[in-house]
Amino acid sequence: MNSTEQNNEDIKAICQFLIDNYETLEEDSGGMLRLDLPSFDLYSWDYLRFAEESIEKHDDGNLVEKLNCVSHLKRALDCAVAIFLDGLNLRQVFDKRNLKIEKRLEFLREIGVFTARSLSRLNSIRNRMEHDFEVPKIKELDAYFDIVSTSIALLDATLANIAANAEKSYVVPNVSDNDKWEYSVEYEYCIEAPSIRFSIEKWIRKNEIAQQEYEFTLADPKSFTKALKLLLILSRKDWMLGKNFTLKQIQEMAAA
Repeated sequence: MNSTEQNNEDIKAICQFLIDNYETLEEDSGGMLRLDLPSFDLYSWDYLRFAEESIEKHDDGNLVEKLNCVSHLKRALDCAVAIFLDGLNLRQVFDKRNLKIEKRLEFLREIGVFTARSLSRLNSIRNRMEHDFEVPKIKELDAYFDIVSTSIALLDATLANIAANAEKSYVVPNVSDNDKWEYSVEYEYCIEAPSIRFSIEKWIRKNEIAQQEYEFTLADPKSFTKALKLLLILSRKDWMLGKNFTLKQIQEMAAA
């Protein structure tokens, strides 16, 4: 079994542990991550404001304002994606490999920021606006503006959520002794050399604990992506995602 196959099996093992203990899993503690965000002259919300002004100024004969709006919306989305990736210290990976916006958006879909349907709609509108050399209609501009502004808000919220829940520990209480736990599971997003760590511990007896540790790095991008998706699911467990929805997502990851 090569390292990629082993990492995939490790992801499934973590998911299976969470599924088996989901009903009794209790949040124990957590930690935050300080983000080192890039400094730009203009940010995504600035470009959105410029786009909105272009829409408000335009009339059917004002081609320049229509094209300006498309340009501003493109920059707004590009900027939001750059900030998200930079916040997690991942942008240099995409830059080094010269991966364009399509690959970056697909990564965001794979970790669960966008659904497949929403990304398909975004790409469809974006390609028509930016690549087909057609003069956009006002309804198309409105639709493009709405989906870009929604995407930016979602990226901002997801990054803030990861920062607020970068470390978390859950325990499974001991049924015979409420003051003790039987299992614990922890995760941590490590930003310096980006990696995601999981740890599962089992209480055996006094002062004796069996521990299994897992680490997913960018050396295996697919496993890192899956681990980040699992981290996002757990970070929103019980407060942003419904109990059944969260469990279903973990089950789907275990079966993949």
